Amino acid sequence: MPLQLMKSYLTNQYQRTVVDGLKSNKKRVTCGVPQGSTLGPFLFLVYINDLAFASEFIVRIFADDTNLTMPSDNYLSLQIKDNLEKSKNL
Repeated sequence: MPLQLMKSYLTNQYQRTVVDGLKSNKKRVTCGVPQGSTLGPFLFLVYINDLAFASEFIVRIFADDTNLTMPSDNYLSLQIKDNLEKSKNL
């Protein structure tokens, strides 16, 4: 039951833009959570909770803001670390 509830919450969502009273056509949202929803921040935190354990970056997270840093003694070693991180994600 909880899985079905979550599925219904995340699927078949639509959005549109209103500017000066003019409304765009509705478009289906295929990713993310409904903007302004009460569950949105919680689901975001669940999604990124283990981000700090997934790479060599130092990860700082505050609300919906994320900062990644990678210390190094010199530019060349920083480039090497960066290339290693990129190759992990291929």
